[in-house]
Amino acid sequence: MINWINFHFTFIILLHCCTAINQWIVSDGVIEPVKQSFFNILRPHDLVQFLNQETIFLQINAFNKELHKRANSINERQIVDDPDVDIKIISTDPDCATPMPFVQLVGTFPTSVVPLSGFGYQPDDIENLRKLSEGAVSKQPHCGDYLSLSFSVAVLDQIESVHNPSLITSKPEASIASLVFKEWPTTGHFGTSVARALERNPTSWELYTLASYYWRAVGNSTEAIHCLRSAVYFVPRNQIVIPMLSLLNVLGHGNRLADASIVADMTVAMNNSLGALITVSHVYAATSQYKKASTILKLLMLMPMSNVLRSVAENYVAAIKCHEKLENALQEQHTNLNSLLDELDSFKELLEDGQALLSNLDTVEDRESALNSEMLYNYITYSPVPGLECRLKSEASGKLAMKCDAVSHEYERHIQNAENRQIRKGKQLSPKMLQDDVTKEEEDDDEEYAGEESDDLPLYPSDVGVKFPSRWSLSGDKPNYSDANSQSSTSSEACWKIPENPPSLFIHSDSKGVKVKEFWKIYIKFRDGFAVESLVEQRPMCKPFMTNVNIVQLPSGDRLLKLYKLANVYENDEIARKVDPALSEHVQQMIGPLQNPEHELGQFLFTMIKYRMGPTWLMFNLAALYWRMLNMYGEAFACLCVALNDPDGVAYNDMALTQLSVLAHQIGGKLDDAIDLAEKAIQVDNSEPDSHHLLGYYLTLNQSYSSAVEHLTLSLELEPKSRREIVQLLRAARLLDQVCCQL
Repeated sequence: MINWINFHFTFIILLHCCTAINQWIVSDGVIEPVKQSFFNILRPHDLVQFLNQETIFLQINAFNKELHKRANSINERQIVDDPDVDIKIISTDPDCATPMPFVQLVGTFPTSVVPLSGFGYQPDDIENLRKLSEGAVSKQPHCGDYLSLSFSVAVLDQIESVHNPSLITSKPEASIASLVFKEWPTTGHFGTSVARALERNPTSWELYTLASYYWRAVGNSTEAIHCLRSAVYFVPRNQIVIPMLSLLNVLGHGNRLADASIVADMTVAMNNSLGALITVSHVYAATSQYKKASTILKLLMLMPMSNVLRSVAENYVAAIKCHEKLENALQEQHTNLNSLLDELDSFKELLEDGQALLSNLDTVEDRESALNSEMLYNYITYSPVPGLECRLKSEASGKLAMKCDAVSHEYERHIQNAENRQIRKGKQLSPKMLQDDVTKEEEDDDEEYAGEESDDLPLYPSDVGVKFPSRWSLSGDKPNYSDANSQSSTSSEACWKIPENPPSLFIHSDSKGVKVKEFWKIYIKFRDGFAVESLVEQRPMCKPFMTNVNIVQLPSGDRLLKLYKLANVYENDEIARKVDPALSEHVQQMIGPLQNPEHELGQFLFTMIKYRMGPTWLMFNLAALYWRMLNMYGEAFACLCVALNDPDGVAYNDMALTQLSVLAHQIGGKLDDAIDLAEKAIQVDNSEPDSHHLLGYYLTLNQSYSSAVEHLTLSLELEPKSRREIVQLLRAARLLDQVCCQL
C-alpha cells in the first residue's frame, strides 16, 4: 500500500512538470502572445535580449577573467617598480666605486694635447720659436688674418659647431701651459711667437694647431675653431689626427658632445694613436655609445703605455660598465612605468566596456542592434514581410544568429500601411515609438545636411535611365532615398565628371619630419659669402647624375626605363604647355614667398646638390618639382630616379613615386604604369593622404570605382580639411559605382 502511494505521488509530479503552456492565442483574427509568455514583450529589443541571454552571460564571464588578469598584471608591475634602483646600484656595484668621469658639464672634459716634440720640433726649433717673442710687441694669432676660407666640407663646415662656433662655450684650459709651452714665461709670449711665425709661414698646419692651443689656454673657442679649420685644410692625411684631437677637446670642453662624436668617428677612421684613442673613448662614453667606447678601450689596453695611462684606461672601463648598468636599469624602469600607465588606461577602458555590457542586459544601446531588433521583431510578428530578408548567419563563436536586412522600399511601406497599423492596434506601445530615437537621429542628420551650402550640384545625371537619390551623405555608404523621385533631383554633368588631369600633388617632407625651411636658412647664410653675379642662371641639372643610376634596379624599374625614354621625347617637342600654378604654391608653403621662384629655387637646389648640404633624396625630389614647374619632364624624371637611388631615402620613396606617377600620366604613359607607381608609393607609406587621392583618381579613370571610393575615403579620413576637390571626385566615383551596380 505504501509503495502504491509513492508511485501515484511521483506520477502526479511528472504530469505537472510536463504540462505545456500555450505561448500564442488567436483573437479576432490576430495572432498574439499570451500574457505569461516571454513573447509578450513590451519592446522589440526585449526579444533580442531574451535570445542573446546565453551569449551575454558568456561575455560577462570572459570579462571577469580578463579583468582579474589585467589587475594581476598591474600589481606585478607595481611590485617591480623601484624608484631607488640607481642609488642601490651605485652603492653596491664594485664597478661604480670609481668616480664617473663621463659627466656632460662644462669644465669636466679631460684635456689632451700633443707636445711640441710630437709636431717634429727639435730643441733648436723650439728655441727659435721662443725667441720670436723676445722684445716683440705682444700679438695674438688671429688665424682669420692669415687665411680666409669660405664654406667647405673639406674643413668640416658640415658640422654645426664648426660652421657656427658661437654655439660653443668653454673655459680656459690652464693645464695646456705646462704641457706644451712651459719654455715661454707666459701664455701671452707663446701667442706672440705663434703669431709672428704665422706671418712668415701662413700655410703651416703645425702653427695653426699651436695657435688653437693658445686660444684653448685663454678660453676662446671661436678663435680656436678658426685656427683648426685652417690646420685641417693644410694638414697631410698621415698627420690629421693632431688637429682633429685639438678639435675634439674644443668641442668636448664646450659641451658639444654630439658634434664631438662625429669628429671622433672621423678621427678613428684616419688614425688610432694612443692619445687619440683615450679622448675618443671618453667622447663615446659621454654620448652613451658604450659599445664603441668598450671596443676602443680593448684596443687601447693592448698597446704599451705608462702605468698612469693604464690606470686611466682601467677606470674608464669600470665607469663604462657602471654607466651601462645604470642606463639599462633605468630603461627597464622607464619601460615598466610606461607599460603600467598603458595597462591602467586599458583597465579603465575595460571597466567602461564592462559597465556597457552589464547595461546591455536591460536594453539594446547601439543603433545597429536596435534596428536589427525591430526588423527581427517585425519578421517574427508579421511574416512574411515584403522587402525584408532574414536568415541565419554563423557568428565568430560558431553559433547561428538571425540577421535581417531591408532589401527594398516595400518593407517600410508594408509596415506603415493601414493593415499593419490595425494589427499593431492591440499593442501597448508600437515599435516605432521605441526605436531609441533612431528616426530622430535620421531627421537631425537631414536638417544638418539641409543647412550646408546650397550650391552643391546634384550627384546623378538624368540621362542614365535609372532614377537615383538626389542627396548622398559622404559619412555613410547608404544613399538617402527620401527624395529620389522628387522634382529637386535635377541633373548636371559637372557633378560626376572626372577631371582630365591628375591632381598637382607633391608630398611635403614636413610630414617626414624634415623641414625644407631649415635647409633654406643654411643656404641663405652660405649665399651671403658669394658675389651676386656668380649666382646667375644656375639650375639643378639631374641628367648628369644618371650615369650612376641603374634604372632597372629601382622600384618598377622596367616601367621607369620605358617612361624615362618617353619623358625625354615629350620634353624635346616644341608644344607650348601651360605651367600649373599649384606647383608654385607647394614651394611657397615649404620655403615662403619668393620674388623670382624660377631663379631663386633653381640656385638654391643647385647649391645644395653641388655642396651636398642636404639629404640627396630630398634635394632631388625638390629638383623634380622645380623642373615640373617648367614642364621639363625629362629632367624631372631624372631627378626622381636619382632620389630613388639614394639608399638613405628608402623610407621616403613615396615622395618620388607619387611624382613619377603624375609624370607617367602627363607624358602619355599607360594608365597601368601610373597605377603601379601610386600603389608602390602607398606600400612605402600608407598614411599619406595625397597618395590615396592620386590612386583613387587613377582607379576612377580605370573604372574600378569601388576601390577608388576606398582610397578616396581614406584620403579624406587622413586629412579632412580643405579637400573640396577630393570630395567632388569621391561623389563622382560613388555615383558611377552605383550606376554600374544598377545597370
